[in-house]
Amino acid sequence: MHQKDINEVKDFFALILEQVLGSAPGPAPSSVATVDAIAVAVDHAARLAAHPFVARIAYGAITVPGPVVQMRRGGPFNQLKGIADLGEYPTFLFPPGRSCIMNDLVGGAYGLVTVSEEGVLPGCCQLMWEGTLWRPVMGPHVPAGSQLGKGGTLVLAQGTGLGAALIEYDESREEYRVTPLELGSLTVPQGIQSADYLQGLATYLHIEPTLVDEAASVGGKAAAAKDAAGAAGGAPGRLSNLRWEQLVSATALEYNYFRIVKSRNKTYEKKKIRVSPLSVTGIVEQAEKGDADALEAMLTMYECFMKLCAEACMALQPITCALLGNNIVHNQFLFERGTTGERRSHLLTRLQNALLHHPMQRSGKFISRPSFIRQSHVINLNIIGCYGVARYNREGVTGATRKQGKEVAQKHSTRFLAKM
Repeated sequence: MHQKDINEVKDFFALILEQVLGSAPGPAPSSVATVDAIAVAVDHAARLAAHPFVARIAYGAITVPGPVVQMRRGGPFNQLKGIADLGEYPTFLFPPGRSCIMNDLVGGAYGLVTVSEEGVLPGCCQLMWEGTLWRPVMGPHVPAGSQLGKGGTLVLAQGTGLGAALIEYDESREEYRVTPLELGSLTVPQGIQSADYLQGLATYLHIEPTLVDEAASVGGKAAAAKDAAGAAGGAPGRLSNLRWEQLVSATALEYNYFRIVKSRNKTYEKKKIRVSPLSVTGIVEQAEKGDADALEAMLTMYECFMKLCAEACMALQPITCALLGNNIVHNQFLFERGTTGERRSHLLTRLQNALLHHPMQRSGKFISRPSFIRQSHVINLNIIGCYGVARYNREGVTGATRKQGKEVAQKHSTRFLAKM
């Protein structure tokens, strides 16, 4: 999108319809050039309605990078202007009552459901470790990581922000449904990292601290919060609140590297340098080459990510936790099991230890229950998710029974997935 506006998709849809009209039988555009605009519009509509391409459209689905209300209206967005409104899209491509807008991670979650039900999940994701719930629920003959399983799946993807969704399994209907989550907007609890780290990150992000007396006066916590602010080097009585996505995003990685190199180089303090000497891309490249500082910066970010997973798993009690996104794929050298060296096996162990550091692991072993899988190949799960939603709704379009609808969907899905 050249103008960074979500409404540019309307131009794309118009281009599609123009291409359809260009190949449709009927009067050429020049033959109606002298007719008024309404007649032209009616003529175009009639030609589109009669076109075999349009007649084959059973369902319309699109994903957007932001919150969605009732699967019809998306926005506001962090990186894009405008609002996505299903009512403004051409009904030839998005049939009324048979179309939807989804959050991009919800689309990715439905994509995960689709590849799981088609038995090709291992080609998309790899098992990080098996949880203690898997065998009691799925039995001894179903390998962990081969499918999502008969339970909830927490889906997380981090990048410039944090996307989250919960795939729920309806045992009575033997099907999955996806609920969007906003875990990235939750406030980071104290103790996840040192107060010095959290206040330093807030300063790096230019986040204004709030008055502790106002923010933490309930329950007599004001004094403790003041002490934490003072220990972090902030003004007494003031403390910055951070959201989870600020601890696991690209900017946090830059801060981690900046913090490490600043601790050993007094020039940063003398010259009041407040930015990382390397970009996110540069840090990742150096980490993969084995640079200790870059590797530590990445591990710190992913340890925070694992701690978020622990908090979410405790709250939602899933059987599986899936880490998705291109960042997970590109950074998979951190998650490999040691096939390329003992060091990488140690990194995976360190991340798992960060997950299990949660107090409820020591009291009930709750955090070790879910199995963890990660995306291992760059594949557009959003598009597959749009296809999955459309195919599941096909039975309602054709009037077929649920069983017949699934059979029709499965008949076409293998060929579709093979092209992805």
